[in-house]
Amino acid sequence: MNNAGNGFISPYSSIDFLLRDGSLPMTGNLDMADGEIKNTGEIRPRDDNDSDLGTASKRYKTVHYVSLSPVPGASVGGYVALDGSTTMAGDLKVATYNVAGSVNSRLANDIISNSSTAVPGNLASFVSDKVIQDSAIPANSVAIGVPSSVNGNIATFFGTGGKQLSDSSVGVNTVCIGPGICVSGNLPSFNGVGGKNLQDSGISSTSISGGPFLPLAGGTLSGTLNMGNNLITAVSAIRPNSTDVIIGNTAVASGLRSVAVGEGATTLASNDCVAISTSASINTGAINSIVIGPNSHTDGDTCIVIGSGSGQTANTGSNNIIMGKNTTVTGSNINDDIVIGKNATTSAGSNVIIGSGSSSTGSNVALCGFGNTATALAANCFGSSLNNATAGSLLVAASSNLRADTTTCDLGTVAAPFQSLYLNTNVAGPTNSRTADNIVSNSGASTSGHVASFSGSTGKVVTDSGVVAADIVSGPPSCTTAHFPVFNGTTGKLIADSGITSISNGITMSGDIAVNTDAFVTDATNKRIGINRTAPIFALDCFGYVASTNGGSAVNAKHATMYYHPGNDRAEFTSYDINAAALKNMLMQYNNFGLNSLSVGSGVGVIAIANATTVPSTNPSGGGVLYCEAGALKYRGSS
Repeated sequence: MNNAGNGFISPYSSIDFLLRDGSLPMTGNLDMADGEIKNTGEIRPRDDNDSDLGTASKRYKTVHYVSLSPVPGASVGGYVALDGSTTMAGDLKVATYNVAGSVNSRLANDIISNSSTAVPGNLASFVSDKVIQDSAIPANSVAIGVPSSVNGNIATFFGTGGKQLSDSSVGVNTVCIGPGICVSGNLPSFNGVGGKNLQDSGISSTSISGGPFLPLAGGTLSGTLNMGNNLITAVSAIRPNSTDVIIGNTAVASGLRSVAVGEGATTLASNDCVAISTSASINTGAINSIVIGPNSHTDGDTCIVIGSGSGQTANTGSNNIIMGKNTTVTGSNINDDIVIGKNATTSAGSNVIIGSGSSSTGSNVALCGFGNTATALAANCFGSSLNNATAGSLLVAASSNLRADTTTCDLGTVAAPFQSLYLNTNVAGPTNSRTADNIVSNSGASTSGHVASFSGSTGKVVTDSGVVAADIVSGPPSCTTAHFPVFNGTTGKLIADSGITSISNGITMSGDIAVNTDAFVTDATNKRIGINRTAPIFALDCFGYVASTNGGSAVNAKHATMYYHPGNDRAEFTSYDINAAALKNMLMQYNNFGLNSLSVGSGVGVIAIANATTVPSTNPSGGGVLYCEAGALKYRGSS
């Protein structure tokens, strides 16, 4: 295209350019690159009511004008007078641009309107973002805010006039929103989990006193929790704020790691102790002790007391176990006792007492059963209502029998046998039983195969007879009294009844006889008899006294004895009267003869007379008496 006639020659014949005379329209946008369009006359749109001045995202800041041209087709006078004397007959559309005054300008979209009437002095309230209405709140009743505040905080009244506000420091995002309706006086509760919405809980505030309250999620009490006789249930743990646990009115725990539970329960200066129940107590610095039960007590270490009114009385002993009502260990420093049972008691150590009403004053005692009493060391009882005062003994109450549960149970052992077995009636075996008093025993040694013989007259003690059992001759099944026995066969061990009751023609023996070795011996060859002599040398050879009696009884017998003393070659003849207790001796030695005396003064063939034991005081009859008195020979006759 050649535009030379229009004052511009283009070297590019194929490109259209803007003509200076404006005869050609723009086919694209004109980018001024931040420059200005100056000296314009009018800026007209291409079509009527078809083009905008600016866009929604890129608006002109301010439009300065002197007057606005009327809309085509408008009636004459359709302008707004600058002095505001005319009224708009239609809408004033400013799109998204400002409405500017002499001082300030405002975006058209930010202009607020009110379509209703209002009372002068009242505050406006929003109906929507850009529409207000009369709030019916007089402005003179509105409080005045502080000069500065934190954005988002709630205002609070400042002073007492009710017209000044201050920053409460409470963020509006922490404020809860109430429900649409509620009952006056009811407590609110959260609605949902957001923590900002409240609802009516249905709980009247008049039904709850006190406060502030402990949250359900937990917290710390500033005072005492009074349950009003109600229960605390579903407790998983109770953790004290110190090493001691105290539960109960007037309960005290003043030691370390101690527990006092119950009214008046105490663990005074006690470590690792537990006292549970009314007035249960552990005192005087005890360690590792437990007391459970009303009015029970201990002062000792490592003790357990369970029961009502039980414990240690004036006793600081240790390692005691006490269970039962009014069960006690009395005395000072009593240790290592186990006492179980109502009213059971002990005043000594190292005892095991089980049973109601049982007691012990001795140590090392075991009592099992009610009402038992032990008053000696190791005086044990098994049963009921027993009293054992024997040290080192076991008293058993068994009215029927005392038995083992098997047939292989021994009473004692070889290494530790019982000392004595006292029986009142029988010793019973599987088949037979024997009366205990009829049991025969042997306390000495014996030779196997010997026959036992009775020792003493009791009939209950035997000893070894020295007789070989194999040498014993056995008799017939039956015999006749006073018959002589005879050998039956040739064994020499069997005899039979001979049928002989008397011997009319005497007995003829051709050999010697020896009874008990030398008690009675006959020498058939030399025709001699020996008594206590194995080999007699005289016709009658006797070793020992030879006596003859008058045949009287053992009480009034009178007898004479003859005895030879080989040591001093002396023969002695004695006459003795048992009734008179008189001993009359006549002695012969060598050629001398003596009456109660052998003092012969070296004489031979003399007579020795001893001084009279009793000097005769009267004359004898029919003869005379020869005697010695003080060594003088005297005679006293009948006349």
